Amino acid sequence: MAETGKTPAGTGTESQLPQESRSERIKTIIKELNRQIVHVLSGIAILFLLWNFGRDWLIIFLIAFTVFGLCFLYLRRFATLSIAEDFLGLMERSRFDMGPLYYAAGLLFAASLISSTNALSAVIVILALGDGFSTMVGKVFGKHRLPYNKGKSVEGFVAFFVTAILPAYIFIGWIAVPLAVIAAFLESIEIGIDDNLVITVPLVIVIDLLK
Repeated sequence: MAETGKTPAGTGTESQLPQESRSERIKTIIKELNRQIVHVLSGIAILFLLWNFGRDWLIIFLIAFTVFGLCFLYLRRFATLSIAEDFLGLMERSRFDMGPLYYAAGLLFAASLISSTNALSAVIVILALGDGFSTMVGKVFGKHRLPYNKGKSVEGFVAFFVTAILPAYIFIGWIAVPLAVIAAFLESIEIGIDDNLVITVPLVIVIDLLK
């Protein structure tokens, strides 16, 4: 979600700094939007895999992706992988981070513990659509800061809740309401752990309690 910024005054370059700052901010937003689009499309692809090939094959795929990702990170540290880095350009800010691996790990955790296809589908769409759209809406339209976290916006929080609850309701009915509330809140706080892990674990617990 968007962050507010202030332009330095009294430096003698007031006419240049706002334009440069605006240009950099636009580039950052575009890069983040591209990353979140990939995030959403990945979730849709995972949902397709679940419904067409089953939970077991999904688990195998997520394990394989996680292993591949770890190998990639290891090789990237000791070798030049320009082609792979170009391919992953949409998903990185200034470098390839652990986000996709945390995403896969969170889904792997959920798929390993949730046997219901509908319940697992709900978790997938909450992580993919809620998390993805909250960031996109927050970056572009976020104007009102959350009182408990000034780095997040009310617009992003609402976007998470709406885009999470609607598709999740199709799969699990009213249980989607507490899940969407919990997930939106967890995404809006900063505890130093990746969102994909912070959100997934409580969702799995709540689903187990309410099923």
